[in-house]
Amino acid sequence: MVEPSHPLIFYVLANCAVLVGSIVQASTGIGFAMIVAPILALITLDFVPGPVIVINLFLSLLMLRDGRSKIVGHEVIILLPSITCGTVVAVAFLISIPNQIFSIVFALLILIAIAISLLAKAASLSVLTLSLGGFFARVMGTTAGISGPPLAVLYQRHRRYIKPVRPSHWYLLLHTSHH
Repeated sequence: MVEPSHPLIFYVLANCAVLVGSIVQASTGIGFAMIVAPILALITLDFVPGPVIVINLFLSLLMLRDGRSKIVGHEVIILLPSITCGTVVAVAFLISIPNQIFSIVFALLILIAIAISLLAKAASLSVLTLSLGGFFARVMGTTAGISGPPLAVLYQRHRRYIKPVRPSHWYLLLHTSHH
């Protein structure tokens, strides 16, 4: 029998956080990682970013199932290379920092995600803004498990794009969550 590496209460609290994050995600279409990643980090840093990325993979599959026909193909083509580059940069960064520094980096990325969500002005959708958004979304997603804010800023003032963009975002998360 395998002994758990943490007390049972850690797993109970983590599952409660995932449940709440899933309810928010199901209700709004976004927000799972913004809720779950900080709570899991408070429980134990062993639960971030890996488990959040894995859970996002499965959420992406569920979201993609319902919205596959609404994927905006040209945006996926623009975003995919920058997301791949962001993943490579983030992995190289994570490999290079000591474990003791990770908690500080994680906390800073959470604060940056909040600041982006609250303060950033919406930009026009262009190859440059989509590429930068994709790059920073993946850097944040790979290092902290939270990839939504950079892309959310791009789409926040483009109401007509909200419904077709969500499946595009989840399609991209699906294909980049496993990196």
